[in-house]
Amino acid sequence: MNRAMTIEPTNTEKLKAWSVHAFTATGVVWGLLGVIAVMNDDWKLAFFWMFVATLVDGVDGMLARRFRVKGVLPSFDGALLDNIIDYFTYTV
Repeated sequence: MNRAMTIEPTNTEKLKAWSVHAFTATGVVWGLLGVIAVMNDDWKLAFFWMFVATLVDGVDGMLARRFRVKGVLPSFDGALLDNIIDYFTYTV
């Protein structure tokens, strides 16, 4: 067995990985703020919040790869989380 595969991730690595998941989850917040802005007929603000949600979606995968989230937290499916949030923000 490869020695690198048996090393437990540090708490710092785990914190970074969970932070990436939390960052991904903020996409729901930005999407909901976009919906609220639409309900208030504030189209500029709605587009702003949807831009923020799209920006988060564009950056979170890069962060996940940078901090090796899949290797550090193999029991949590970040791809599924990302897909659910993407579905929400793109249907809004």
